Formats: sequence, structure tokens, C-alpha cells
Amino acid sequence: MITTHQYLHRKYIDIDKWDNLVKQHHDGYPYQYSWYLDALTDSNWYAVVFGDYRAIFPLAVNRKWFGLRQAYQPFLSQRFDLIGKVRDEDYSSLAQLIASKFSRVNIHTSIPLGHQKLAMMDRINQVIDLNHSIDQLRGRYTKTARRLLRKHEGRLEVSMTNTIYDYLAYYRQAEFPKSKPILKQWPMFERLLHAIDQQGQLEIVRTSYQGKTINMSAFIVTDRRVINLIGASDALSREHYGNYAKVDAMIAKYANRPLLFDCFGSNMKGVQTFNKHFGTSQEVYHGIKKA
Repeated sequence: MITTHQYLHRKYIDIDKWDNLVKQHHDGYPYQYSWYLDALTDSNWYAVVFGDYRAIFPLAVNRKWFGLRQAYQPFLSQRFDLIGKVRDEDYSSLAQLIASKFSRVNIHTSIPLGHQKLAMMDRINQVIDLNHSIDQLRGRYTKTARRLLRKHEGRLEVSMTNTIYDYLAYYRQAEFPKSKPILKQWPMFERLLHAIDQQGQLEIVRTSYQGKTINMSAFIVTDRRVINLIGASDALSREHYGNYAKVDAMIAKYANRPLLFDCFGSNMKGVQTFNKHFGTSQEVYHGIKKA
């Protein structure tokens, strides 16, 4: 069977058909909706469209690598996937297009993209099935997590808000993370948070100690996932385990619902170890590279 596909810029894409297909196949991830892609790239993205929107795959593209065309994974997008009524031959067609069209590739996806010019490595996301009582969920925490939460119970206050400007101001001046690459993409960061908020999916969690904010994090709450998108903290948060309180509060809020708590994915051992304290399981996806 011949697979027909087009490589299109966003301005030539039928957005209604695109978003309807994403809605049917998104699996709780918001990253492939047109509004999310627009916010990430300032409406400058491309896509491979199979047939009459039978299947789709988005691509962020720039020429920041020595002026050569590269496909990259935008910051704050965990992965892009080939979704829709996918045929077996679509995978090889997509891999061939990506391998031949771009001088450099650094993207993340759940699908296998086998090609001699593309290298594939496993990446780890960690999730928690929230469709259990909070007592059952906390029973799966490690002893260390339960002990630390008990120790600091009553000392920390966790509140929910969607005040974007307070969050942005806090993120800029927070002690951690020490390295803040998002500062180089600040307009995108602001644009994305507002776009998520406009969809009614943004939740900002503030952790306070003695009235002082020590931790703030942005979450995306979709119909299937509670995604721990990005956060910042101070030394007091580390001293009083504010990250434990934050995660526990979100798990408690959304317990007993058919949702996954999504840790957003990291191959950093320290991050994975922290997440394991909450009884996470693993989802494997792939990093695809060509250099």
C-alpha cells in the first residue's frame, strides 16, 4: 500500500481537523494541540500529515545549528507522537522523511522510528494511577516519604492558585534550579502558561513556611493526566521538604479519579529517585537523534 503524506507549515494545516484528531487520540497529553504548539513556537511549527488527516505528527523546526535545518523537542513538551489511524508503513515513511529532511534531529516520541541515520535511546517518564483512595495511594509511598510528611505536617501550607504573574516573579528569583535555561525563552514561557490557563488546565501550587513562599510549581490538569510541568524552590523548601508536601497535596486533591499523575519525564537519577518515593511506575518513550 502506498502511503501518501505531506510536510506542511502550520499556516497550511486545517486546524479544526488537526485538533479533532488530537482530541480523539491524545491520551491525556496536551502537547499536540494546535494551541500548545502555537505557544511553544509562536505559531511557527510544521507537521507530517498522512492522507486527509488520517494520522499526524508535529515537528518543531529551526536553523539555530550552524544555519542548518533541525527538528527539535521544544522545552516543556515531553514528546510528540504519530497519532490517528496509523498504518504500519507510516512509521517507516515518517522515519525516512525525518532522516532525509533534517541535518540534525533531537526529538522525543513514544513510537519507534527505525532508520540507519537515526539513533534511538530510551527515556523514562514516571506516573501514578490516581484512581484509588488517598489512603491506598499514600500506602504506596516509601517509609521515608511518609516519615518526612508526618514530620512537617502542620508546618507547611500548600495552596492552589492560577496567578501566573506571581509564579513568574517567584520563578525568576528562586534559588533552585540553579540553572534556569527557561530564562532564555521567557516570552515562550509566559505565552505557554497563559495558553494553558485559557484552556482551563493550569494549576499553580504554592508551598509556604511561616507565611513565606518556599516552592511554586505549575501543573497541567487534563481530562486524563495531572502533569507536573515545572517548578522552582528556595533552600527552606529543601530543609522542610516542600516538594514532598506539594506532590502529596496534588495526589490527595485528585485521588479517586481516573487520572494519571505524570512526573513529566526525566532521565536524571536524582529526579527519578525522588519520584519513586510516591510509588510511581514507569512509562518508556524514546529520544531520537541525528547529528
